[in-house]
Amino acid sequence: MYLLVMTTAGVCLLFTTSLTVIALRRSIARERTYQQELRYIAQTDELTGIANRREFLAALNRSIAFARRNQSEFSLAIFDIDHFKGINDSYGHAAGDDVIRRVAKLAVGAVRACDLVGRIGGEEFGILLPNADGQEAGAVCERLRVAIHSQAMEVPPDSAVPVTISSGVAQLDPIENANKLMERADRALYEAKHGGRDQVRLAA
Repeated sequence: MYLLVMTTAGVCLLFTTSLTVIALRRSIARERTYQQELRYIAQTDELTGIANRREFLAALNRSIAFARRNQSEFSLAIFDIDHFKGINDSYGHAAGDDVIRRVAKLAVGAVRACDLVGRIGGEEFGILLPNADGQEAGAVCERLRVAIHSQAMEVPPDSAVPVTISSGVAQLDPIENANKLMERADRALYEAKHGGRDQVRLAA
């Protein structure tokens, strides 16, 4: 009788311990999932699903540091949607949001696998292009420009909106920081806008 009680108690203890381990594992898994979701929210633009401004700028600084350590080429591109205010005014903000989402999707599809696309402003985007000089980065942006220019984007109710983008590209100079690189890409974008839009300009 004593042995039977001990055996039963032992089985009960083993069973209880197993349940505790399973519950602990599930709790850890839920915590990991929760942390991953928080990380995703912190790094991702809610409208487009690509990198948000904070994550893009952090990745820009990491990319510059990596390029310097490895003495490799790196370029930054900044582009925005031409006449975007007119799209919002004519078709509404919901249509404008739809255009932003579609442009983001086309951008992700047009760049190389190693590039990072981020939304850094309302209708403004950035592309990080590691191991690419200005000419190579410009070719990527030209491919994206053609992809967007070649198709009108449908917006409700049953309207087709012609959309174009302007891009500025700057290749990293070994002595400049992220702010200076962005300033040069911005100036190139400004030149593209004032040169007629729907084009790619390389920074001097």
